[in-house]
Amino acid sequence: MVTVKHIYAAYGDCTVLRDVSADFMSGQFTALLGPNGSGKSTLLKVLAGIKKPERGEIIRETNALPLAQYMAYLPQTRMAHPLMSVRDIIALGRAPYRKPFGRQTRGNDEAIETALGITNLTALAKTPYGTLSGGQQARVLLARALAVEAPVLLVDEPIASLDPYYQLIILDILNQQAQAGKTVIAALHDLALVEQFADQAMLMSDGQVVANGTAADVLSAKNLENVFHIKKTGGYFRPV
Repeated sequence: MVTVKHIYAAYGDCTVLRDVSADFMSGQFTALLGPNGSGKSTLLKVLAGIKKPERGEIIRETNALPLAQYMAYLPQTRMAHPLMSVRDIIALGRAPYRKPFGRQTRGNDEAIETALGITNLTALAKTPYGTLSGGQQARVLLARALAVEAPVLLVDEPIASLDPYYQLIILDILNQQAQAGKTVIAALHDLALVEQFADQAMLMSDGQVVANGTAADVLSAKNLENVFHIKKTGGYFRPV
């Protein structure tokens, strides 16, 4: 479990997180929701230790693991060296197990092969990254995060700009990781897919938590209108 209490974060004079508190449970896929600029990406960076909060507390059940082994973070960008092979990029996920980070749980090769299998990339292991489609690249970078074998997986908009097939593939993998006992936290925008895949949802607006609970409860008619300025009619989302 990961808990944040009264987190404030800012970039210069611009405060982007305001008194954010939440519990993220193991074995659950939590979707972070909210309009652009609501603070989702910053919260993920705070959780990952990339961004230092101005105030507040983060409680991580580390079990003595270094932070780099406890949390795997997948940013929005899909940048990677175009000439590197799929396998070599995924192998970068094993960096936290090199000195001076500390103990290694099992062999690098086994972890890499497992990540290749989970993301269905074994046949592309020797393929240069730059020759892959956008959906394939997204799976490679997710596999790199999975290779960390961290109990907490932080993912920032993993299905942005992907076609429906790859969106479903990526979200299904995240859902399976949660079912295997990991804490999965992902910033997402597709509300229909959130309803389909996420166990929990946290809705943010202007750096604050508006609602936290099941996707059905969080995506209430009131929240949809007040935060997203949309409504759901006949199974379709429409602007208000």
